[in-house]
Amino acid sequence: MRPKRFAFVCCAWMLLVLPRADFAQTSEAPANQDVGSLAVHTERTAWPSPESVAAGLRSSDDQDRIKALVLLGLSEDQDKITVWDQKSGKPLPEKQVLPVDIVQLFYAALGSDDTRAAVLAVAASQMTYAAVAIPSDKGWTRIATFDCWCKYDMNGPRDVLSEFVQLHYFFERGGLPNPQHYELVLRASGGGSGIYVQDEAHYRIRHGELRLVMSFTS
Repeated sequence: MRPKRFAFVCCAWMLLVLPRADFAQTSEAPANQDVGSLAVHTERTAWPSPESVAAGLRSSDDQDRIKALVLLGLSEDQDKITVWDQKSGKPLPEKQVLPVDIVQLFYAALGSDDTRAAVLAVAASQMTYAAVAIPSDKGWTRIATFDCWCKYDMNGPRDVLSEFVQLHYFFERGGLPNPQHYELVLRASGGGSGIYVQDEAHYRIRHGELRLVMSFTS
């Protein structure tokens, strides 16, 4: 009877542990689908310099900020927010241009060569956004955007943004990290009823496209 009882205990332990780490890996699949709470968009858009887009996002001028938000990938429904009257509790007829809390711009080689892509990350009104652009003949081309309402990570916009977008060294053949090449790592959170879920996705650039290398959920 002991062997049967031991087998039952092992099976029960596996049922409890396996659902807590849902791991999936791809073979450099195009980044054209959402990863859990991480929304992914791969429409290509011509960009001016990434510095000018970042400056527009930081601008106090509403029109400059709207232009930059559109370049970041936001739609007309996303680049404005409803303002509520504090006395009546009713929404005002005119919406406010989305205020931007934090803007971070950095460059990194995300492909097999030393060409550096621009990664623009933004925290705005409890939302996090990121865009990836690569150099082109006429300037820059945005190749992907990401967004997440990371409502379970509201420890301040700077902390949320640093968790949302990161760079990790890319491990070349032989298992050694290349200090010049990186993976773009994005983490998005979700859940409900007291359950916290974090989706993590790793991306690299190949043939001018951002490709999903690996993703998993914890």
